[in-house]
Amino acid sequence: MVPFSSHDHESAPDEAGPWLEAAEREFGMLPNLAHKMATAPALLEAYLTLGTIFDKTSFSPQERQVVLLAVGMKTLSNDTNHLANTPLDEAFAHRAWQNPRSST
Repeated sequence: MVPFSSHDHESAPDEAGPWLEAAEREFGMLPNLAHKMATAPALLEAYLTLGTIFDKTSFSPQERQVVLLAVGMKTLSNDTNHLANTPLDEAFAHRAWQNPRSST
């Protein structure tokens, strides 16, 4: 498995700097996914660029979510999260999946 470090603005490769800043502007925070994707700056660039292009479509926000579940952009984030073992952002902790069959 390819190791993915969790980068910040100081530790990321130079090429990732502008894309980390763009992610922070876009999301109002720097998601853990971006911290991991900064290991491969072109991956982070591709993810953010595709998102910007996709936002220009005439689809409603709900329709975009349906498409994202089907299209290659979501695969980039899902695969990165899987390979890099990205922790869930605190902002989304309330949405963490819980196995209903597990005993608590």
